[in-house]
Amino acid sequence: MPNPEAAKRRSVRLNLALAALAVAILLTPACKQEEPAGGDLQALRMAASAAYAQQDYAAFLEHTQAALALSPQHPTLLYNSAAGYALTGSPEPSIAALDRLIALGLSYNLMGDSDFGSLLQRRDFQVVLTGMARNRVAVVRSRLLLELPDTTVHVEGIAYDPVARRYYFGTIRSRSILTATTGGEAGEFVPPGEHGLMAVLGLVVDARRRLLWVATSALPQMDGFRATDEGHSALLAFDLDSGEKVSDYRSPGGLAGGTAFNDLALAGDGSVYVSDGRGAIWWASAGSGRLEEIYRASESFQGIVSTASGDRLLVAAYGSGIWAIDTATRSASLLSYPADATLLGIDGLATYRGSLIAVQNGVRPYRVLRLALNPEQSAITAVRVLERNHPDHGEPTLGVVVGDRFHYVANSAWNDYDMSGQLRPGATRKKPLILSLPLE
Repeated sequence: MPNPEAAKRRSVRLNLALAALAVAILLTPACKQEEPAGGDLQALRMAASAAYAQQDYAAFLEHTQAALALSPQHPTLLYNSAAGYALTGSPEPSIAALDRLIALGLSYNLMGDSDFGSLLQRRDFQVVLTGMARNRVAVVRSRLLLELPDTTVHVEGIAYDPVARRYYFGTIRSRSILTATTGGEAGEFVPPGEHGLMAVLGLVVDARRRLLWVATSALPQMDGFRATDEGHSALLAFDLDSGEKVSDYRSPGGLAGGTAFNDLALAGDGSVYVSDGRGAIWWASAGSGRLEEIYRASESFQGIVSTASGDRLLVAAYGSGIWAIDTATRSASLLSYPADATLLGIDGLATYRGSLIAVQNGVRPYRVLRLALNPEQSAITAVRVLERNHPDHGEPTLGVVVGDRFHYVANSAWNDYDMSGQLRPGATRKKPLILSLPLE
């Protein structure tokens, strides 16, 4: 799921209100194997935000540079560093930071940010603008797979049943599960709010056991949200053939900050792992009837997959990259990756022939990446852009591999809401689109 706080969709500085949304922005070093000091990074970012609000740009730059030393491939920190240098009369290092963003394949609307006004007449800044424009050039390889007819629903997750050849879609606002056949015939699997559905995020099909597993969480964007719902989540299972609910795991009460179940990974024995945007990984072991926390960190965990051997989980942390979690020892490490890439802002995650397919919606432009893994699956050795800035991208989110193609939600409607989770006045509701991207 996209991180529930709108901060993740902002390409520039956090203001003080966004900085208070700490769970969304506990960011950590991108290329270190050891667990980083996420709290130090958060504190530095909040200090920088406070200094910026007070127009103390020297302190803003100082705190930003200290944070950047902890996370050198962090796009927002690079951007803020460039702005800080421009605001304090240091154009050359500002240009260097912007060049670094270009090298990472990113693009920002610099002309719309007055902080860079002192650079407008510089020739090297014009070169930067050209590089940013080049990074916005669309890479389009997918085709339209499905267009769901209802513009009022907000689709987030997708799963596929290869037996019935049917797709399942989780909705955020209407709290329902929709279906569509490969021929495009749409239907409803679970009506709005039934069986305790809240906002529906990740879905995964266990075709062998004929189950649809569902991650559902209380979010302000869902119909009927109440303040007392905050922090509640559930893991549900439905019989694919009858539609009956067969399992219902509720998140435990009393947790500081609550839970925000996001995405799911299915293990070979039928166990299910759940990522939690508020800093945990959960496990529903096959036949146990209970939900257990197996790992906790200062991260917003998003897409999650199980390796073929079943002994490791690979999890996207929105603020730091891809984590590997040993399911036996419950230890974790951050996968290293090439210095010319950034893996922050990854939402959806899938596996394909020993590599990872990642939907990266926390950077601009939006991208779908293929991440090559080393044989030990302890490092990412190469990052390839499969799709970028597709004209149908609203906010791409989750996807599923079907054969040699990746089918993903292209335009999840997160940008239609304000900071309180209410629909923005005049928000243009669009039909949910599912794109099909070739992987070979």
